[in-house]
Amino acid sequence: MTCRFTVTLKNPGGLHARPAALLAEQALSYRSAVRVSLSKSGKQANAKRIIDVMNLGAQCSDQLHFEVEGADEALASRALRQFVSQLA
Repeated sequence: MTCRFTVTLKNPGGLHARPAALLAEQALSYRSAVRVSLSKSGKQANAKRIIDVMNLGAQCSDQLHFEVEGADEALASRALRQFVSQLA
């Protein structure tokens, strides 16, 4: 079963290098596959790859849709939702 959730990005600088790296690092700490897409463009990325996350071009107030699938998907989903919500 896949866990899905949406988070509005609050970081004023969007997902530039530093927050993208932090997100990828967080996603890498779980075994589950983590995909993220940008609502306004439909672009998709592997959240475990910094360059993919940066290439989304996400800006403040954009909605990010996450899909988490794997052995620890529930735990990963909760942690990632909280992490992205607190990015500032």
